[in-house]
Amino acid sequence: MPNVGDKVELYLNTPDNFSKETNDIFVATTGWYDINLEKNTKPNDALITDILSKEGGLLNYAMGLYINSLKSISQIYNQRKAYEN
Repeated sequence: MPNVGDKVELYLNTPDNFSKETNDIFVATTGWYDINLEKNTKPNDALITDILSKEGGLLNYAMGLYINSLKSISQIYNQRKAYEN
């Protein structure tokens, strides 16, 4: 997907006896990623150095993005709940 924050929703047909409490679904995907950067953007050397040189750098960066996404989703959810009430 070309942009940070892009997502996909998958809908799967499940057997009639499927239960989320006792069954798991694993989805195997294939594909590739294209680098999608603005041509006039300068590299963020400090971020690259942190990711590559600090223990857990990539994981910490990815978790930060994930946490920010959760915060954004939470804000949207809370706004909708406030609107409904």
